[in-house]
Amino acid sequence: MMDKCFALKDIATAQADGGDITGAKRTFQEALNTANLITNPYWESVALRYIAQAQEETGDISQALETASGINDPLCKREALIDIALKYIERKKEVK
Repeated sequence: MMDKCFALKDIATAQADGGDITGAKRTFQEALNTANLITNPYWESVALRYIAQAQEETGDISQALETASGINDPLCKREALIDIALKYIERKKEVK
C-alpha cells in the first residue's frame, strides 16, 4: 500500500506542476484513500505526512493542513505541520 500511496502522491504532484489542478486534487484524494487502508497506524501516519507535504508544495495549504490534522502519530503530525509552516513562510519571503 505504501508504494501505491507514494506513486499516487508523485502523480498528483506532477499533475499540479503541469497545471491540472482538478486532476491533482482527485489523485491526492486517491492517495489519501489508499493511505487510510494502511493497517499499521505508524505507517499510515508516515504516508499522510508525505501527502500533506506534497499538497503544500503544490500550493494547496488548506488541504495540506486538513491532511496533517488527520495524522495520528504525534511526531509525524508535528513534522508535517512544521514542514508546511516552513515552506509557507519560505514561499511568502520569495513573493516579497
